[in-house]
Amino acid sequence: MAEHKDWIAGAVKHPGAFHKYAKANGGLDKDGNIKQEFIRACMKSKNPKVRKMAQLAKTLAGMHKGGAE
Repeated sequence: MAEHKDWIAGAVKHPGAFHKYAKANGGLDKDGNIKQEFIRACMKSKNPKVRKMAQLAKTLAGMHKGGAE
C-alpha cells in the first residue's frame, strides 16, 4: 500500500483554527508565527479544544522545525 505524502493535511480537521485563535488573543509574533510561549500557555487552558489545538501545534512545530521545546 502506497503512503500518501500529505497525510497530515488530511488529518487536520480545521486548518488555521489555532492560528486564528492566536491572532485574536495576541499570540502571534511580528512575523505572523504563533509564539511558543502562547502555545505553552494554551496547553494549560481550561478549554479542552484550545488544549488540543495547542498540543497539535506543538507536535506539528516539532515535525516542521526538527524539534520543539
